[in-house]
Amino acid sequence: MQIKIAAPTNRFFIVTLVLVSFLSGISSLTMADDKLIELKVGYLEIPPLYTTQTGARPTGELADILFGTLDKAGFSYSYQVFPPTRLYKNMASGATDLSTAIKGQALYDNNVMFGKKVLMYLEQRIYAMGDRPIPVTVDGLLGKKIALKRDYGYGGDYVKLTAPGNLPFVAPVNSPEHALAMLQSGRVDFVLDYKDPVTALIETLHIPNVHYKTIRKIPVYFLISRRTPNYQQILIALDDHFVPALPLHH
Repeated sequence: MQIKIAAPTNRFFIVTLVLVSFLSGISSLTMADDKLIELKVGYLEIPPLYTTQTGARPTGELADILFGTLDKAGFSYSYQVFPPTRLYKNMASGATDLSTAIKGQALYDNNVMFGKKVLMYLEQRIYAMGDRPIPVTVDGLLGKKIALKRDYGYGGDYVKLTAPGNLPFVAPVNSPEHALAMLQSGRVDFVLDYKDPVTALIETLHIPNVHYKTIRKIPVYFLISRRTPNYQQILIALDDHFVPALPLHH
């Protein structure tokens, strides 16, 4: 009685096992290669979302999300704070690998890839003094004296507000402090900025009679330079390891 029929089945099983192991090995090697990369992380100084700490990594809600996710995903990284335009250019050139941002910055076009997970929402507000009526949209700021922070994209609104016909009404500022000072002195009628940094300043500086109107909430994402090796796999891994601390609300 012969039982050689089993031999082809065994050979098929062995070949299948080897093939699966080979493919798994490729996958493992790919992830291992990704993890060996020390990602160069760039961020903007935007208290309380990102606040630089001497001798330690930045703190703040967005900083905790970024670095906590990197730690959870197992990536090595270094970090550095940059002025906005420098960070945008670094991401385009690949000098900086990773950051967090909203969409709408022209210098990012075709140079970076955004993640799919929304990390948080930035609440964009128009601020005014006293009982001055506040427009309900950015379009309502056209033709009004307004302070805008240099290098901010404002989710694409900067381009609209700094068009040649409206540029004479725009006062460029270097910081939210400068913008609020101009608002208090009456040199501008409105300030366009984000809730978190301005709220912290108003509370710290005890600025009275400031009121605001929220005009939209803009999603924040991971973004990675397209010049970073294996950038797509890294971005997918970060999205997969991100878990919001609190429910996200529009």
